[in-house]
Amino acid sequence: MTKKGNLDKVMEPDTIQKNKDISKDNKCKVRIFKSVCFTLFVVCIFFSGCENKDDDDNGNENEISENLTFDGKTLIAKVEYGENYDSKVRTIKAITWDNDGEEYLVTEGSYSNGGFMLDLPESFPTTVNDIFLKKVEDWWFAEEEYDLNINNKDVRLLIIFDFVGYNNDGVYFDRLDYVKYIHNNNYTWAEFWYVDNDLTISGSTSDYRFNLSLKRGWNILYCTYTPSGHEEYFTQLVEGLKWYFDNDSPIP
Repeated sequence: MTKKGNLDKVMEPDTIQKNKDISKDNKCKVRIFKSVCFTLFVVCIFFSGCENKDDDDNGNENEISENLTFDGKTLIAKVEYGENYDSKVRTIKAITWDNDGEEYLVTEGSYSNGGFMLDLPESFPTTVNDIFLKKVEDWWFAEEEYDLNINNKDVRLLIIFDFVGYNNDGVYFDRLDYVKYIHNNNYTWAEFWYVDNDLTISGSTSDYRFNLSLKRGWNILYCTYTPSGHEEYFTQLVEGLKWYFDNDSPIP
């Protein structure tokens, strides 16, 4: 009689049933494992998507328009028809001035590829105080005749009045404005204000209307001029503004 090996042995019924139970149990464990893995995969995809969305939101938050990115510290501008001036403009300067017309250079940056970037200062030397960085109570709109609601007249304020381009020899070339022409001599432009504390200004007069909510540091605000001579100042975003040298400005 030929001797059978272990693999040829006939299993007893109890043994067969036990093996079936073990097989079922293993299959169940595999299914559970696959389910857990799939769930973890879905969760990872979900949180990854949220993270990417947050990144996108944060990135877009600083993009005021396709022509301007501003995060409160750095201003990056793309000028309309700007590449026409790459060989003519070397430097852009941001300038303010006092009541006597004396200028103060706030910051400057190089001009290239049809645009420029400016790093705005986070503080100012003491010599600037009272001359250029004046208390709100010393500005024209704080005068009693305007009767505006101002939360704190002791806040110090500095306004960039001009962005100016200079050529390779340091000679004046042209002014720049971030502006939008609407119609019939109705247009909106943007200004950059620095305040050393939070500031709100609201109220109206026959010629002006203010609705400003400014945070400590640099802020962008908008001014709309109407054909009647009325000016409105507000911080709500206005779309469609573009940077122009005065030579190309749509403003009549």
